[in-house]
Order: sequence, then C-alpha cells, then structure tokens
Amino acid sequence: MLRARAEKALRETRLDDAVTWADHLVAVQPNEANKRLATAAHLAMARQRRLLEHWDAAAAQIRAACALGIPADTELRRSLTIELAHVGDVARALELAQQREGPEFVAVLLGHAADMAVRRGPAGRAALPEALHADYDRIASAFADQAAGRDDAARAALQGIGLSSRFLEWKLFLRGLLAYYQNDDARALENWQRLRPDRLPAALAAPLRFQVDADYRVALPPNEQRRLQGALDALQRSPLIQQLRSVQSLSAGTRTLVQALAKAPQLLPLLRTQAPNAVPRLAACFYWAIVNHGNFEDVADFTRHFGTPADDPTCSRLHALACERRGLPAEAHQFWQQFEKRLAQHPEAWPGTQAARVRALVWRHMGEIAERAEPPPTSDDTPPFLRMLTDFAKPLRPSAEACFKHSLELAPDQQVSYERLLSYYREHDQFGKAEKIARKLLQRFPEHAATLEALGDLRVEAEDFAEGLQWFEQAQERNPLERRLRFKRSTAHGHRAVQHAAARRFAEARADFQAALALAPQPHDPVLLCRWAATEWKAGETNRAEELMQQAVAAEGSALAVAYRMLVEAARLKLPVEVIRRMERAFLDGLQEPPTASAAVGLADTLSRLRLLDLSYTGSKGHEKKIMRYLERCRTVPFAEQQLEHLGASLGQLEAHKQLKVFGQLGQRQFPANPHFYYMEAEAYIGAGPTNCPIPKVKELLAKARELAAARPHDGGRDILLDAIQAREAMLNSLNGLFSSDILDVIFDSFHEE
Repeated sequence: MLRARAEKALRETRLDDAVTWADHLVAVQPNEANKRLATAAHLAMARQRRLLEHWDAAAAQIRAACALGIPADTELRRSLTIELAHVGDVARALELAQQREGPEFVAVLLGHAADMAVRRGPAGRAALPEALHADYDRIASAFADQAAGRDDAARAALQGIGLSSRFLEWKLFLRGLLAYYQNDDARALENWQRLRPDRLPAALAAPLRFQVDADYRVALPPNEQRRLQGALDALQRSPLIQQLRSVQSLSAGTRTLVQALAKAPQLLPLLRTQAPNAVPRLAACFYWAIVNHGNFEDVADFTRHFGTPADDPTCSRLHALACERRGLPAEAHQFWQQFEKRLAQHPEAWPGTQAARVRALVWRHMGEIAERAEPPPTSDDTPPFLRMLTDFAKPLRPSAEACFKHSLELAPDQQVSYERLLSYYREHDQFGKAEKIARKLLQRFPEHAATLEALGDLRVEAEDFAEGLQWFEQAQERNPLERRLRFKRSTAHGHRAVQHAAARRFAEARADFQAALALAPQPHDPVLLCRWAATEWKAGETNRAEELMQQAVAAEGSALAVAYRMLVEAARLKLPVEVIRRMERAFLDGLQEPPTASAAVGLADTLSRLRLLDLSYTGSKGHEKKIMRYLERCRTVPFAEQQLEHLGASLGQLEAHKQLKVFGQLGQRQFPANPHFYYMEAEAYIGAGPTNCPIPKVKELLAKARELAAARPHDGGRDILLDAIQAREAMLNSLNGLFSSDILDVIFDSFHEE
C-alpha cells in the first residue's frame, strides 16, 4: 500500500507526498527497489526546488537521496550525479562520476556544472574545478559588456573560449544574443541551432528562437508553443503585445468577439503609433472572425472602428460569406448580387480588365450557390415520393444556369466556368445545351481531355457512335493511361456494330466487334460475343455463330446466361423464328437446373440491358418473372465479391428492391470492407417507397459506404460510386430544408406502395 501511494504521488507530481510515502516505505522495508523509488522521489523534489532557485532546499533533498546509497541503476545514478553538480557539490559529483562512469559522462557533468556556475554567480564559480575558472570569468565579462552595450568587448571576451570548453554553449548563446539585438536573425539562428537541448543556454534562447525560427516554432507541440509565447511576451514586456494577445483570445469565440471589438478603440491609437502596418492586418483578422463565428450586429462595430474595406465598401461580401458559413444560401445569393452590382457601378476600383474578371468570378460563385440550393435533379430511377418532395423546393434567382452564362459573358476565357456550366447541363439531362457548351469550350481549349470525353459521351447518348468514337480517341491521345476511355471506346464500337448489323452491313459490323473486343476489359467479353454471334446468324454464317456462342459460354461460365443473351439479341436483330425458339428452349431448360452464381449474374445483367434499351419480345414479361424467381433461389449460392457487385448493379437498374436488399446484406456479411453492398441496401430502402424508407438508417448506410469508398485507391469505379453516394445524400439532405421530421412523417404515412 505504501509503495502504491508513493508511485501514484510521483506520477501525479505530488512530490511532498511522494517523498513522505517513499521514506516510510524504506523505513518499513529497506530493500533495493524501495530505495530506488525513494531516490527518484527525492531527485524529483530536488529538481523542482532547484528550478525555483531554492538552493538550500534542493541540496537537502540531494543529501537525503545520497543517504539512501548510490543507486545501482545507471540512469538513476547519473541523474543523482548531475543534480549534485546543479546544487553546487561539484567535487562530490566528479568523484562519483570518475569512480562509476566514463570520460564522456564526466564531460557532460562538467557542462552542467558550468550551467550551475553561471546561474549562481560567484558562489557557483567557487564550486567549479580550478581549470574552469578562466572560462567562467570570460563568460561573466562578456555578459557584463553585453549588458553595458559594449558589444565589441563582449565578442573579444568570447574569443578565448575554445571548442572543447565546457562553456562553449554559453559562448554560442551570447553570440546569438548579440546578433539578435542587431536584427541579424540568420546569424542568431546559426548559433542557437547548435545548442544542446539538455543545457541551460538552449532553454534561455528558446523564447527568442521561437520568435525568429519558423521551422522550430511549427515543430513544437501546442502546449510548448503557448508556453514559449508567454515567455516571449514576458521578455518583451510590451503593452501593445499584451493587448493584442488579449484581443486574439477574445476574438476566437462567438460570445467574446463583442468584447474583442470593444477593445479596439483603446488598442488602435497605440497600434497606429508603434506598428501602423499592422492595422489593416488586425482589421482583416476581425473581418474573418465575423465571417467565421460572429454575429451580423458585429459588422456595425467593425466598420465604426476600422471603416469599410476598400474592396467591399458596403460590406456585402462580408455578409455574403457569413451567410454561406451559416448555411443560408438564399441570403448569401442576395448579398453577392449586391456586391456584384457595386463592382459593376464602380469598375475604376480595379485596374484594367480586373473588374470584369472579378465580376465573372462572383457570378460563377453565385452559380455554385444556386446549384447547391437546387433540389437534386430527378431521373427515371428517382423514387416517386422523393421526386414529389423535391418539387416543393424553390430555386434561387438568378438561376445557376443564368449565373454561369453571365460569368462566361464577362470572361469568356475562364475554363472553370465552362466546366461548371457543362456539368450543370449534363446533371439536368439537357444534352443539347451540354453539347453546345462543350464545343465552345473545345474551341478555346482544344486539349482539354475531360471535355473531349464528355462530348464523346454526349454523342454516344445521341446514338452517333462514329463521332463519339472520334472524341473518345482524341481524349485517349491526351490521357493514354485512362482505362475508362478504353472501355467507352469498346462500348461505342459494340453499339455501332449492332447498328451495322441491323442495316446488314456485316463487314463493317465484324470490324467493329473486333475493335470492341480488343478494347474490352475482358479479352472474350460474353456480351460482345453474343451480339456478334447474332450478327453472324443474321448474315447466314451459322457455323461462325455457333463458334462465337461456344466462346461466350466459356467466357460467361454459364450456358443458361448465354442462352438468354442470345434470346435477347435474336429478338433485337429479328432473327428467324426457329433461332428464337431454340434459344428460348435452352433458356427454359437451364432455369430448371440448380442455380449458379455465374448464371445469376449473367441473367440479371442481360435483363437490365433489356430494360435499359427498352426492348421487348413475345414472352419477355414471363421470362422476366422466371428470372426473378431464379434469383430468389440463389440466396444460398456462394458468390465471389465481384459477382455480387455486378449482381447488385443489375438489380438496382431493374428496381428489384427486395432482392437488392437481400444481396446487399449478404455482401455486407461476407465482404464488410466493400462499400457497394452498403450502397445497395440504401438503394433498396429508397426505392421501396416512403412507408418502407427509414431515412436515418439510409443516411447511416450511405455514410458507411462513403467512408469505405473514400479509403479505396483512386479508379473510375470508386469515383462513380462516390458520385452516386453524394447524389443520394444530397437528395435526402434537401428534404431537411423543406420539411420538419413531423411533416415528413405525415407525408410518408399518406402514401403506400404495395
């Protein structure tokens, strides 16, 4: 019990208690471990008393530690030896060091003895060995000369101290101090950076080095930075510094910012006298403090003390930034319009063409605010209840589109403004406008790879695959390592091949299929092989078609999936009835066999493509129901991670919410680090309708998916998933600004989906 109390008191630096309990412990059990603990307690007490310059008390603690015997522990013994030197018993410390330690430690000990002597003055000198007296006298003389302003005499006194002297640290300290007073910071640092951190000169130089050495300052922990800043302020003893520190601490809080502004009238006259260049910097500090955490009422106090900023005479920009910080987009939008209007009325405040460019930047920023405030664009896969709720949102005026266009009118060479407008049009499915602005962007920036790719996407969307390929190829030339572009080129070739096949241009179709396969991620893509096989059937090349089908089965790993792909392609190209019936028989027979993961993935993929292309054929609805029943049988089938990802993507396009939830939860259990499966379950809830959509759980799932996706390496799939997660989160977050939770509950309860 005594030992536990002593150790705890020592850890908590309750040194009086630690010494008391440790001494009691030694009295009861005088073994080596207890003596070591008591020695450590007395040493800690001695060090504390010494730093307070209570020399007699420190010496008493050292004597008590020595009475316990010389510790066997090397570190503890050396600490005791050094403390002996610090309290002035240098002779005994040297005797102990020479008996137990080597010459290197003796040299360290004499360095600490030199520190003690300088700190204690003549009494310390008397405790030093005779050989150190001369260098002590040189340091003392240099200090006296420096204090009297005799810098040259101080430097001359320091010349006699050599590199092996125990007072070398003090020579470096004083030379640095002389340079510091002459504003030669580089020379001061040159000396202070050579100081040993365990010696007294380094501790004395630390506050001044903290002021002039940025690297040293940044490397320190926050608590040490605050300690040294306080020591520096105490050294300088400037009332201006103290007042600025007070303002700094007050301006950091919302409630105390008013108090900081109230100190400005007393501070500004002194600041204008002693440091006039600092006045605008102080004004800027208050400006951004108001933006970040101030109140709108603080603006009046700010302008009364500092006047209005030259670049924001109406403080509209200040109000706009503050509104943005507080999540008030409508108010921020209005204040930015006021700021822009002032810029337009007084362009002379900005030299040359800068006024127009500044206005363009403001309009673009207004467009970004308006775009964020708009409800997320709805699409075919947006659940009906979310589409209905977002209809209540009121867009800002001017709209995001108008703001981006106005920005381009003022500065038509701003690439970012083109990009934002292009992105806006694409997100809102305004493909005609998007294509027009993309072509304008490329007229000015023909090497912009992202726009080349975007224009390729737009032309493919318009089913102009030939031009789409041209743009993709140009984008690939600028970005040859981008695998996403290879995939897009493969897809475009595949679509164009189907176009050729439908028009009976079989040679051209074969060339496109070959190009598509060469660019595809898989060397034998089963989708492309099935399409090519259907093309050969249409061309009357039955043997070649059979050969391609067998290649597709080998690549797919499932004859059932290939049979259904061929059934869809046969209907798409209007192949003979006997071919369609053959594929249908193979498909129906395969459904009766035990389910497999590869078949499930292939069937769901083909069914989703059929839905995407809006294709149907006789019996397609019945076949779809049979496939969904087949997928239900696959819940106990072992899936690979990538297979489950592909299955989830297809189920999402099919709006098969029940199955999407089941397989998403299955993926979470088997592959908990994969973000796709959390997103799949969230999509299942969103698509299931208002009565079955637990918004808090959906937000939790999306947050988990975003966290896992962000931790993955950068690639196209990761970025696509993050964009999808962001779109869903924006859609749900937009509801918070439209309705309270109670209103949402009432709305959700009024709808029901079977």
